[in-house]
Amino acid sequence: MKQLIAFAAILFCSTALGQRYVKTFNTLNDAYNANLKDVHTNIFILGRSSASDGGGGMFYYDSSSTSTNLGTVFGNVYGGRVKRVYPSSYVEAAWFGAKSDGVTDATAAIQSAIDTVGYGTVQLEGTNVVSNLVIKKGIVLKGHNKWNTTLKA
Repeated sequence: MKQLIAFAAILFCSTALGQRYVKTFNTLNDAYNANLKDVHTNIFILGRSSASDGGGGMFYYDSSSTSTNLGTVFGNVYGGRVKRVYPSSYVEAAWFGAKSDGVTDATAAIQSAIDTVGYGTVQLEGTNVVSNLVIKKGIVLKGHNKWNTTLKA
């Protein structure tokens, strides 16, 4: 019985002390303007420029980073960078600002996604207006499904 109580106490203390909290922001701009030096947590952002626009996700704050690519790494007004948590062989064009509305030119956003992933998959959704994309060997452009993903020149 003593072993069970000791195990429960260790489990409770390690969980409570090692727990990481999540700070939520509506947009990347909100996270950009926040003082993240005091956060020491994971960050969840609901959208790139508006909630549910496909550009949100899980991030963390890196106080020593200085680079940015405006898709997986973003600056902060107080210094450091907000970095997206993602598998290195997969990115979504929406993370880089692709509107996928059939009207707005998504070339720069999709090209940034291609350049960032290096070798892997760039996920697309909707109708993307593009011109002069440079698709390197090892890049796969993949639609969310076969019925609603189009590249339009």
